[in-house]
Order: sequence, then C-alpha cells, then structure tokens
Amino acid sequence: MTEIKIGALCWNQYTDWPALLEAGIRADRLGYTSLWTWDHLYPIVGSPDGPILEGWLTLAAWAQATQRIRIGLMVGANTFREPTLTAKMATSDPRHRGGLVQDRTRGLRSSLR
Repeated sequence: MTEIKIGALCWNQYTDWPALLEAGIRADRLGYTSLWTWDHLYPIVGSPDGPILEGWLTLAAWAQATQRIRIGLMVGANTFREPTLTAKMATSDPRHRGGLVQDRTRGLRSSLR
C-alpha cells in the first residue's frame, strides 16, 4: 500500500507565538509528516503593516519543540538573505533528521527583484 503523507501549513501572520508553537506541537503529535510556514516579509492578507512572525526563527523554535516532524518554508525571502548563512541555517539540524529545512520556493517573483 502506498504511504500517504500529509503536511500542515501554519500561517505566521496575525497570530501570537504561543498559538503558533502549539500548532506545530499538535501537528507533530497527530502524526503529520511535515510542518510548514513561510518567510514573507509582511502579511499577505490584511494590512501589510500587520503582525507576522519571522519564518526562520519559527522553524528553529519548532525544531526544539517537536520530535519527528519535518519542517520547512513554503516561501523563503532568499533574495533578502545572505546566501552562505541561509545555507548554514537550512542544513543545521539539531534533531539529526536529515536536514532542518525543506524549501519549496525559488525566491520572490522576478517582478519584485
């Protein structure tokens, strides 16, 4: 039988840290395969001045709070990040689960560059 993998995308905008942390812990506890957020620089819905938690810090906190779930960014603001530091962050895995981050993006749209 084919294994079905289900991931959770938790928005890091218009939320508070305790709720976002608990969402990640709950996804791990419920057996989700992967846990995602994004690295947008401002909220994509509502006011662009609204609250948003930083993507890489969210991943680091989820990494220490979860046991087995894979974590990653659906969007990474790579054009605003220093490349070697970003590579180091993406390959550092304190849980030794084959890489801290799965990145499903190629950066921002060319119209924003």
